[in-house]
Amino acid sequence: MTSLSIYVVRYGIMSWIPNYLVNIKGFDNSTAKWLTGIFELAAVPGVIIIGFITDLLKGRRAIMVLVSLIAMLACLITYFAATNHTLIIIVLLIMGTFIYAPATIVGLMVNEAVPKFANGMSTGTMGFCQYIIGEVTATLVIGWLVQAYGWSAGNIIVYIFAGIAILASIYILVHQNRLYKKIDDAG
Repeated sequence: MTSLSIYVVRYGIMSWIPNYLVNIKGFDNSTAKWLTGIFELAAVPGVIIIGFITDLLKGRRAIMVLVSLIAMLACLITYFAATNHTLIIIVLLIMGTFIYAPATIVGLMVNEAVPKFANGMSTGTMGFCQYIIGEVTATLVIGWLVQAYGWSAGNIIVYIFAGIAILASIYILVHQNRLYKKIDDAG
């Protein structure tokens, strides 16, 4: 559920950057299109750094997922509320990291939790849910809502799925901490 929710947020932002920035934030069309690519490219160094931090935490990855998701929510609030173009660009650059890092780390956590022979199936199932359910919700459903009720409705969907991702990551964190406590007590 965490991964699927993150993908709704990811595509809910990425798919609509050109349209949203031009129609709501007053950007010119070429800048808005350019920012879609920058949103994704800017995430790469952040994903590597956050992944490295989870390694330093000896595999306690759920805490960094939760921290990233809370930072993502702060970026979403700023992105939707801001009127200053420079601030919007900066937030998009930062937000890319805080969307892609937890998506990547959750995938890693799933593969660490299943036997090696099931990695392909777990990755494939998660990817299917991310793209089919997550992307369809983010593009089709948000598109319908925006057309019928305006951008506020689309933003609400993004906020709802950001909240679901945060709640699911809290659940994962609690259970991961219990598991590591058992391991620490046994060792």
